[in-house]
Amino acid sequence: MKIYYKSNSGEILNLMEWPYKIRESEFLNHEWTYTGKENTGNKSGGKITAIRKKIAKTKMIIDIFAMSKQEYISAVDYFLQVIEKDILNETPGRLYVDDCYYTCYIYGSEKKEWERMTTYLQNELKIVSPYPFWCREVTRSFLKNNESASHENTEEFLYYPFGYPYRYSMPRNLAFLQNDHYAACDFKMTIYGPCTNPSIMVNGHVYEVLTVLYKGDYLVIDSRDNTVIQYKNDGTTENKFNFRNKYSGLFEKIPNGRCSILWNIEAFGFDLTLFQERSEPKWT
Repeated sequence: MKIYYKSNSGEILNLMEWPYKIRESEFLNHEWTYTGKENTGNKSGGKITAIRKKIAKTKMIIDIFAMSKQEYISAVDYFLQVIEKDILNETPGRLYVDDCYYTCYIYGSEKKEWERMTTYLQNELKIVSPYPFWCREVTRSFLKNNESASHENTEEFLYYPFGYPYRYSMPRNLAFLQNDHYAACDFKMTIYGPCTNPSIMVNGHVYEVLTVLYKGDYLVIDSRDNTVIQYKNDGTTENKFNFRNKYSGLFEKIPNGRCSILWNIEAFGFDLTLFQERSEPKWT
């Protein structure tokens, strides 16, 4: 198992090897909040009207230890530098358990078992998450002109070993995506130019933006942030939110299970990243 903190700028604190090692943690715990309405009169119980996640706090205790005084001082100072940079920049980092991450700030530190003449201390860390879900990202590439292995399953399409007036084969612009999560997922869709008015259909639902992408341009649709940004080959960006197909929800989550993907394979390719969110990291 790998457990580490990755700052927004990419610095990594490995929490499974010295000089930092987890002693205790509460970050596997979770809680949903709810609002409800009690029944009136003589009736017992009531009705839950909403269930959601709110900003969540948790904590963990790590040991910091080194063989020399200088290594110990450097380890303590570096730890603070990494976590506080995210605080000051107001850019959360990520706490990882294997390939699942938890977006958070480490906003508090309480030293225990600390003595000036030793090279060891316990550090109780306070953690707060603005979006308390563990996320696993799964990316599939659907490349232009059938260059990718997107067509992962062909068992439903018929190929006969002898001459036949018709060939019941998979259409070249059809692929499948297996979303193995237990719920529909938010996503990031990255579409690469050149192309005009790129449109992608997932299980019959249309994701379309009315724009022109030139060579070197790409378009990013992010359903978690409800954003549509075009990145141009000259280094500039353009907000394309108002150019989305308003008759079909551009940010509708990708269903779980097997999904059919239809797009103009001769015109463009794209990457699709699923954000598989859970209240706990996936147990292994």
